[in-house]
Amino acid sequence: MVAFYTEDIVVSGGPEMFGGLPGMIMELAIPRLHTTWVADKVELTPPAGSDFTIPEKGKKVTEQELYETVKSSFKDWGKMAARNIWWTVL
Repeated sequence: MVAFYTEDIVVSGGPEMFGGLPGMIMELAIPRLHTTWVADKVELTPPAGSDFTIPEKGKKVTEQELYETVKSSFKDWGKMAARNIWWTVL
């Protein structure tokens, strides 16, 4: 696996589920899978003020209620359910 990244974009991310480098991955090659991802464009779009408004609709729930709701949605996942619940509620 070979990754090229830039520290000019401080978000630690990349294509698919790859990340963990000290910047944004701009190109990622996995030779044994004959796969390469290349960023061909970067757009800087400042967020609008409305992106930061708190929604007025919705229902407040406790952490336990959230856990139970997520647990019921993963009930058919078998052994992987506990791990996915942990990551979702984190």
